[in-house]
Amino acid sequence: VKNITELINYIYYFISVPILLGALIWYMYYLIGYVFFVSILTFAFVAIVSLIISNYYSYLNKFIVKAKDKRTGLLNEILSSIKLIKIYGWDDEFLDRILNLRDDEIFWYRKMYNNAILSLTFNNSVPLFCLIIVVGVYQFVYGKINTDDIFVLMNIFNIIQFPIRYMNYCVTKYID
Repeated sequence: VKNITELINYIYYFISVPILLGALIWYMYYLIGYVFFVSILTFAFVAIVSLIISNYYSYLNKFIVKAKDKRTGLLNEILSSIKLIKIYGWDDEFLDRILNLRDDEIFWYRKMYNNAILSLTFNNSVPLFCLIIVVGVYQFVYGKINTDDIFVLMNIFNIIQFPIRYMNYCVTKYID
């Protein structure tokens, strides 16, 4: 029942996003002609790079889980035998082991957060990246582009960015 109610919340996006994308693509075609295929190829390239980055994020997450399991296992072992550790004076040895495992865990967290920063930077620079490529190709093919069209294209790329991202989220929710 929960999945059905969540799916009902996203029906609006399943209907409106393709219409919005169609209208924006048509307007790009109207504005810049066949050069809009370059923008579609650029978005496809960006989608592939984003997929690679997100797969690497999942790969790093496995190592974080392993490091966290090692550390919590050691902590459980320490808590179950705390009397022996205190009697024999092994406090410092176990503290060093815990800190080493924690350093390993922090190492993987840093890699994951660096990957997240790279992903956010890349995804937020997509409209500018697409605009530069499309304007460059347009000028190469047709010669001259006026600034009004450049600003309209900038807005189109900013608008088209949201439906593409949100559609991925909706499809994932639908599959679940």
